[in-house]
This record gives sequence, C-alpha cells and structure tokens, in this order.
Amino acid sequence: MVSYFIPIMNILQGMLTLALTICAMTSRPCHCRPMRHHVNHKKLREARIEAIKHDILLKLGFSGVPDVTRINTTIIEKRRKIRLYKKSLEETQGKIHELFQEEEYFAKTFHSFTDQGLPPPGVMDAVWRRSSRPRFYFQLDVPQPKIANRELHLHSATLNLYKYRTWPENLRDSSNFDRTVSVSVYQFLVPLDCACSKPMRRLVSTKVVSLLDTGWESFDIRSAVRLWMDKPKQNYGLEIVCESQDISDIIDFNSMRSNMINDIFGYSLAETLLPNLSVYVQEKEILGRVKRSPEVYDCVQGDGESRCCRYPLWVSFRDIGWNNWVVEPEGYQAYYCDGSCPHRYKPAHTFAGIKSAIHLVNPAAAPEPCCTGTKLSPLTLLHYDEWGLLKVTQYSDMVVQECKCA
Repeated sequence: MVSYFIPIMNILQGMLTLALTICAMTSRPCHCRPMRHHVNHKKLREARIEAIKHDILLKLGFSGVPDVTRINTTIIEKRRKIRLYKKSLEETQGKIHELFQEEEYFAKTFHSFTDQGLPPPGVMDAVWRRSSRPRFYFQLDVPQPKIANRELHLHSATLNLYKYRTWPENLRDSSNFDRTVSVSVYQFLVPLDCACSKPMRRLVSTKVVSLLDTGWESFDIRSAVRLWMDKPKQNYGLEIVCESQDISDIIDFNSMRSNMINDIFGYSLAETLLPNLSVYVQEKEILGRVKRSPEVYDCVQGDGESRCCRYPLWVSFRDIGWNNWVVEPEGYQAYYCDGSCPHRYKPAHTFAGIKSAIHLVNPAAAPEPCCTGTKLSPLTLLHYDEWGLLKVTQYSDMVVQECKCA
C-alpha cells in the first residue's frame, strides 16, 4: 500500500507545482497559495521555465522545436530582420512605459457638457457661423477640490458627435470604394474675429469615419480640455474638418444649427443627440502618491518577504537548448509573482479589496485574494520558423511587470 502511496503523492505535488506556475505567470486571478519554505525552489523554477517554453511554442503554433538544418537566410535578409527586431524593441519599450502612466487608485468623477450652439465669449454669432465647418463651444464647469493638498487631474475627455446624414455619393475621390474619410478636430488658439482670414488652430484628434452608416463618432480631445482646465479663458472652441473636401458636402453632424433633425426625430430626442463632451477627472494628492518604477519592489527568495511580491526569473535560451533557432535575445527576465495577500495589501482593483474584506469577515464566503501578475508586457524574439525563415515575433503577456493581490 505504501509503494502506491508515494508515487501518488509525487503526482499531486507535481500538479500543485504546475498550478502555482500557471497562477504566478498569468494575469488572471486564481485560487493559489503562496510558496512555503519547504518547497523545492529549484524544481519550482524548472517547472516555471518548462511552462514558459510550452507557452512560447504554443503561441508560435509549433509542434516542437524548429529543425535548424533547413535554415537558408542570406546576409542581407538577416540584417534587415535585425533592424526590424530593434525597431520592434523600441516600440515595446514605449508600451511598457505606458503601463505605468495611468493611476487608477483615486476615484474618477464624470462630467458631461452639451454644446448649446453659442460662440465663445467675445465672439460675434455671425463670425462664429461664418464657416460651413461645424464649430462647437463647451463651457466647462468642473468643481475644484475643496481640500488644500489635492489637485484635479484629467483622466479622459471625449468629444461625441452624432452623424445623422451622410452623402457618400458626393465624394470627390472616385477611387474611394470603402467610402471613408479622415475627420479632424482642431482647437482654436485665438478668438475668432473678422480680421482673421486663417485663424490659428491646433490639431487635437483625427480618425477615419465611414459614410456608409449613421451614429455616434467619438474623438479623444484630452490635450484641448487639459489646456481649458488650466487656463479657462483660453477656451475658444473647436472646429471639425474633413481633410479631403468640404465636410458639409458629405457629413451632417447634429447640432443646434441643424433644424431638420428636429423634424425627423422630434425635439426631445434630437436634444439627446446634440454634440457633447464627456470628461472624467480625479482628485489626487499633490505630494502624496509617487509613481514607482516596476523594479522598486522586486524581492529575492530567502530575503524574509512573505507577502505578495515580484521575483526575478531569468530564462536563458542557451541553457534550455534554444540558442540554435532563437537569434535574439540571449534570454529574458520573465519574473513571477508569489506571496501571501493579507487584508488590504496591494489590492489589484476595487473588487479585490471587497473580496479581501469579505474573506476577513467570513473566510467561507470568499477565497483569499491571490498574488498574481496584473500588468504584463510582451516579449519580442528574432527566430527561425519551421521552414527555416528568419522572423520577428512578439508574444503578448510574457513579462510580469507588476504583482498585486486579486
């Protein structure tokens, strides 16, 4: 009986190791337990690396390691791929930087402003309506923080325009078979007056708009609203432009200047389709929370830290026998998450905090939060494929950038 029991225990321990590996390497929360001191760290590291190897081959669609005897790449092609690989790395670094730009700790307050069809203060109505291009002015009214050590930060600002009529047949470009145009939002930098033949403007947002349907179109205009919040007196309004031809020939956005839409939808419904500006703001402590770099809280096994933390995990492609088909890099830091999640410690989001509170009161009602990767970045490889061709491939969610409790 004992001879059967030992292999079964080994199998169960292996299953536990695999579960820990999957939990630590993915961004999806799962019910896992932090490592205990009696765990064999060497075997656990090997299990993690095996999981990484399996994941890379799976994402490549390979049944196994490529056969390098079929490699047939010229020097010129190899140089071109190396340049492409370096360019991909530069773009990846930019994406990693963006991961830590947004601060989601503080609550966001929503404000909505509707265009009333009025020009900015000091601008005559006749001057404002002189152009056939749509022009909008939103009077921002965002309350400032009442607490002295807090300041207002703009989280998002979206201009929403309803296109209720389009005329794709009026397109000047006869080769434009998909019936799309580039629509831009410009911010006036100076107030309009009769002397300005070409008013000073700044491009705020551009997107491709289809003329084959009606409905809402949204534009990110954070740069304009951020200036208006800092300097309200410099809010001189917006202008909508089609870069290829007069926008009034192909699109009719609903506005207070549009009378026909009242007849089509009725005034009450037409009012809900007016141009509007959606703004989310956050009150933040001026000298409070300082953004950290991802490496600040890295831990090392055996340093005494038992709570949720990020640990280094170097994967050497030479050590695992992949250096014959992986050209660059020689290896990479995958990192992994481990540790306990005591109440209110590093919650990944609001739900994680609620879950932790419920577990504290009634452990049977909700499991304890799990230490897991909440921000992950891609890995870029310069490698040969199964046909011996050199390729640059990017794999998402391969490098743990941040560990929190979820």
